[in-house]
Amino acid sequence: MEKVILIIILQCSLAGLKYYFQLFYKAYKKIEEENKYSEPDETTSSVKTHHFNKKQK
Repeated sequence: MEKVILIIILQCSLAGLKYYFQLFYKAYKKIEEENKYSEPDETTSSVKTHHFNKKQK
């Protein structure tokens, strides 16, 4: 009986991992696509992060 429960838990966790991986992959692809179209914005974002890093120190 314990083995059956263990197998069910394993299958559920694997399905969950697959689901989260797909979500992460979709989000990553979306960000990648946006970066393709907005390459000139890289300079402003790097300036923003630089400014933010200065504030944190």
